[in-house]
Amino acid sequence: MSEQKSNHHFRFYIIMITIVVAVIFLFLVLNDDSALSGATLLNGAKEDSGQAVEITGASITSSNSLARSAEKEIALIFDQIPDLKKEAKFETFEIRFENLGTGIKVNDDRLELNNLEEVTLRVEDFSGEILLSGTLFSMDGKAKLIEVNDVALYSKDSLEIAFNDLGYDYLNIQEIEMADLELPQGDGSLQVTDKLTYALADESLELNYFKGQLLIGAIGNNTLDNSLSLNGVIKGLSLSGPTLNLVIS
Repeated sequence: MSEQKSNHHFRFYIIMITIVVAVIFLFLVLNDDSALSGATLLNGAKEDSGQAVEITGASITSSNSLARSAEKEIALIFDQIPDLKKEAKFETFEIRFENLGTGIKVNDDRLELNNLEEVTLRVEDFSGEILLSGTLFSMDGKAKLIEVNDVALYSKDSLEIAFNDLGYDYLNIQEIEMADLELPQGDGSLQVTDKLTYALADESLELNYFKGQLLIGAIGNNTLDNSLSLNGVIKGLSLSGPTLNLVIS
């Protein structure tokens, strides 16, 4: 009788263990793409013996995982303005400035900006070269529409526009498309696909393709002290800093 009870208990334990293992396996499968918080990511990276990690979608994988080409939404606020010289195209561009001494040429004619305290320049459907260096901006290309303080210049054909080193107080580019974008070391906050949120501290970023809004100037209640805001989509991102190296692809 005692031996039968022992066998019965042993079979019961085996059945219970099997059920628990099956439930855990099912839970892991269903939650394979669960969101990671910034704290979870940081702790995981510290336990990875300093090696770079790759985030695919919203789950963390080893660095030899195959990259995905799907675009991912990104929201970034950063305290550094990048230096860039790019061939770019965008839908809408707005820049505000007070320095009226910078020459702006439209179809090789100088745009006269007399008796104005502040200028808001809007450009639509632009394609050409842009150069950004801190709070100085240059452009050389063609656009469909150019507007100065709500006065529009329009042509059936494209308008040529060019200026160099225009000092600005506010810069807003909508639907700008660039093959890549590098950002120097700085502080800020990064959000990817509403699932990963990470506080940047003395870290640099490299974006693989970007399309969206690039805003420099008034971000919330701040001015140029809070520098740069990006909202759009990317195909990949590399982040490096003193505490963490990661790749999102």
